[in-house]
Amino acid sequence: MLLAERWHTLFAEGSFLNQYPKTMVKQLLEQLRQKMAGSPNFSQTMNFFMDTVAPLPAFLEEGELSAPDPKIRAVLEATLQAALKSKKFKLQYSEDIRHPVHQFSHGPFLFSGNVGLYFFFHDIGQGLAMFQGAGGQTLCARISATAVPKGNWADLSTYDKTSN
Repeated sequence: MLLAERWHTLFAEGSFLNQYPKTMVKQLLEQLRQKMAGSPNFSQTMNFFMDTVAPLPAFLEEGELSAPDPKIRAVLEATLQAALKSKKFKLQYSEDIRHPVHQFSHGPFLFSGNVGLYFFFHDIGQGLAMFQGAGGQTLCARISATAVPKGNWADLSTYDKTSN
């Protein structure tokens, strides 16, 4: 089945996706949060988001487009730098899709001609990002906006315990 046919089937009147009440969004986001926190397999968690949560009409209706969040941008840049072992890329993204009731946002991003996707739970400052790495490999990474104490992390006895 072609991708376009699959999406048409998923969103067709009376399809299983349209049967979910709006209260299911909260339950599915809680399942997503638990999968993110408890599973070492980030790609399965991202697939759960893309296949189960993101296509729900109730979820899509709740989303509000907003300007990019500088905190998420900084987290994505740091994640890409670490994963790609390079600072030679340009991160671009134009909008976040926010779900204020759930303190959740998600959206696409572009960097050096590649596409990525993220989701983020604002209340816990964590989420996941999926993006194309070297050689075309798809990578998934946990992203976090938690403040990290200053110091020499090669020698943990030197970190600044007062910077939190």
